[in-house]
Amino acid sequence: MLIIRDVVLLLLLVATSGLAGDPTRKKLIEWAAVEPTTAYMREHVREMELLPFDGIIFQLKTDDNEQMVWNMWGEQSFSIDQFSREVGDLQATRFERLTERFLRCNVTPGNVDWADDAAWQTVLGNFRTAAQIVERTGCRGIMFDTEQYVHEPFAWPPRPQEETPADPATDGDAKKVEPTPEEKAIPAEVSALVRRRGREWIQAINAECPEITILVTYAWRAGQPTEGESF
Repeated sequence: MLIIRDVVLLLLLVATSGLAGDPTRKKLIEWAAVEPTTAYMREHVREMELLPFDGIIFQLKTDDNEQMVWNMWGEQSFSIDQFSREVGDLQATRFERLTERFLRCNVTPGNVDWADDAAWQTVLGNFRTAAQIVERTGCRGIMFDTEQYVHEPFAWPPRPQEETPADPATDGDAKKVEPTPEEKAIPAEVSALVRRRGREWIQAINAECPEITILVTYAWRAGQPTEGESF
């Protein structure tokens, strides 16, 4: 069974007043190495709800089987009309125990320039679509995974798009050129721009789903100096 075989990444223990029911009771949210699809949940919900979880993190594909989660922070644009099959699955599934359902949203591919207004509108539109799906299907919210799997939108100074992190297994004793303290200092105008983008991001989401709950993998940690290549 998928949900048993792949519970290897993380069990999120969430206590928040934004979750349904008793606000003082902690909720156990399952996050599998391979998130279930809406079709799987619809077919196997009774089996899934035998397990001791209050909620689950799931993924979406378009009606043409394009991955949403890995393409939200890039050039590809998604609209809710592309997810009629997935929305239909969620609306038709008779959830009882799994009340805390979260749609996974990544910062991948992560190749959007913070100063590119047109590209940023695409990112906002994709998260607006995610919020619409949450609102229309009775889900609790989104799991915002900020791990920089492909490009590094939170890196400063910016890493060139064609450059990838050094691999100790193949680079041997090659020395990495570290930026100077002056280069590491984030200009005030850059900080102001990123804060503005953050406000635009949450406003776009709240415009579609005002009561949404957002879980985050790396929050404050993502803005701290990188320790090696672990993040």
